[in-house]
Amino acid sequence: DHAVNILAYRIRANGSIDHASAGFSLLEKRESLFCLGEVKKGFYRQAEYLEKLKQDTKPSKQKIEHPSVSVYTEFPEEQGKENIIYCYVTGFYPGDIEINFFLNGQKPMMKVETSDLIYSKEWTFRVYKYMNINPRAGDEYTCEVKHSSMSQPKTTVWRSEFSSSTSHPYWTYALFLGIVLGMEKFLKGQEVRFTEGLRIMKTKLTSLQNSVSKFPQADQSQTQVSCPALAAPTNGRKYGSKLLVGHEIHFTCSQGFRLIGTGTRVCLENGTWSGATASCKDVSVCSSNPCQNGGTCVEAQNQYKCTCPHNWSGSQCQYQTQTAPPEWSVMNDPAFSRKPRCAKVNQAQHCSCDAGFHMSGTAENTICQDVNECEVYKTERGGPLCVHTCVNVPGSYHCSCPAGYKLLTDRRSCEDVDECLTHQHNCSRGSSCINTGGSFQCVNPECPRSHANISYVKTSPFQCERNPCPMDSHSCPFAAKTISFHFLSLPSNLRTPATLFRMATASAPGRPGPDSLRFGIAGGGEARSMFVMQRSDRQTGELILAQPLRGPQELSVEVEMSEYSERSFQAKHLARVNLLVSPYEF
Repeated sequence: DHAVNILAYRIRANGSIDHASAGFSLLEKRESLFCLGEVKKGFYRQAEYLEKLKQDTKPSKQKIEHPSVSVYTEFPEEQGKENIIYCYVTGFYPGDIEINFFLNGQKPMMKVETSDLIYSKEWTFRVYKYMNINPRAGDEYTCEVKHSSMSQPKTTVWRSEFSSSTSHPYWTYALFLGIVLGMEKFLKGQEVRFTEGLRIMKTKLTSLQNSVSKFPQADQSQTQVSCPALAAPTNGRKYGSKLLVGHEIHFTCSQGFRLIGTGTRVCLENGTWSGATASCKDVSVCSSNPCQNGGTCVEAQNQYKCTCPHNWSGSQCQYQTQTAPPEWSVMNDPAFSRKPRCAKVNQAQHCSCDAGFHMSGTAENTICQDVNECEVYKTERGGPLCVHTCVNVPGSYHCSCPAGYKLLTDRRSCEDVDECLTHQHNCSRGSSCINTGGSFQCVNPECPRSHANISYVKTSPFQCERNPCPMDSHSCPFAAKTISFHFLSLPSNLRTPATLFRMATASAPGRPGPDSLRFGIAGGGEARSMFVMQRSDRQTGELILAQPLRGPQELSVEVEMSEYSERSFQAKHLARVNLLVSPYEF
């Protein structure tokens, strides 16, 4: 408790001691890492020194120091480029001071920021103000400083000067001088940035010290609570490996199995897992009646076999059995028949057929019948000739694609036509075109309706943002701060697991982001079991498809990202992911 009180000292301008953070002057002199115990010892010594200072600094010994003022930019000035201008005031005492910026004699419209009052080792104060500027030639920025040590305000002027190297005979000297001055301003800017970074570090250390002081009986050597390891279910998979409190483990089942138990389990503070043990139960593969034309489905381990009736064959009894001639021969169609080319050689007659035909008939009545390449290569190991449909023609074949697709240069593969990109859609104004496999959709997502003091405004075609919450509303801050809409076009039976969507956060420069993020699946009905939401790194979560999707179908899932700072909820962001599954696997 004594260490916490030391953290709260500050020297007022009149010499008395008040609550603040005087103990941090020790940290300004350190350049390496330090431990908490070492800092506490420094605070004890600092408190003793401050008590002595309190006795020495009486009103009769009041000191007065005039401020020194420096005005500079963070970067070398360039016309038309944004910059940051600083007014750095040092070496003054007491601490009451007023600093104002003026642009061409007028108060600027830009927002002006002020640093904390910093106590220097020479027992004087220093502080700085800064603002974003876009300097133009001839602009004059004035920093006005008012202090009790001066009867008149002190003004320091910075002028933007843009010169050409050919407009002055001594341009080489001017260039060199400009570089030196720019370096001087850059180093001063670095000093200010270092001071600001140090201030942020002090603030975080104060929060840490206060957090520690709230638990005086806590054993610092106590090990962190963890939960026992969980195994992946048979015929399933496990996602996640962290066993500490608050971490999640996700379970999914392989194709042909369904999940029994809890799909997501959380490590609780008592060292146990939430929910029930996950297992995967076999789903009957014959329930979808895969056998055609009266075939009987017989189940085997993770697969099935069709027993076909007479005159039918194939893995699903889809082909009609032909006795003679072979199924790849085209019969009874004059367009697919040719007379053979025959010639007598050494009293013997030899006949042959053109490419794409085969010899048929008797020796006295020979004919060339077309070879159906589409049927021949359907059973070959190399796979079918065409990705979609093979069309047999006399002596050859060609491939075709479904509507909304085009044939590629290899003459066998199909590629989706992007109607949105090629402007082949009829979406009205106000709606957006989303390309799908073989077609397109016109969408216009709407924000949720207002309820319980919670309302949203549409900021872009695919995003809504929550309006500011009323001061007396308790539920509004916990509603989603942003809602975004996403549309993904997928082929049928996409290989799994597959990462579909990533969700991340980013903090503004100079501002610390959230301490932790939590990701989860917020909605999606029965489709939730097909997905897993897991963390890929500290700031990113991934939506993973765990089971193949057979098209055509449309489904949606909602994922959320919650921000926490010092274990306190800050904000929540919601993403609605709509999946448009094509009927084809390409």
